[in-house]
Amino acid sequence: MDPALLRGAIRASGAGLQFAASMVIFSWLGGRLDGWIHTSPWGLLGGALLGLAGGLFLLVRTLQTGETHDPGDEDRS
Repeated sequence: MDPALLRGAIRASGAGLQFAASMVIFSWLGGRLDGWIHTSPWGLLGGALLGLAGGLFLLVRTLQTGETHDPGDEDRS
């Protein structure tokens, strides 16, 4: 398999996992906030929206950066 293709696939899957983790964590925190201050479902919705916005920001930033700097690719002259 082509190493550049493999690196791209790993970057894309990592970005997707980062997006999913952002959604899950912020939704969970919003749900916990709802339980603490009894505002159901507004904390959950707010947390989900924050997770969506943050996750999309990180996803776009990660995929727009192109090839990441790989220390193994440096010229050791």
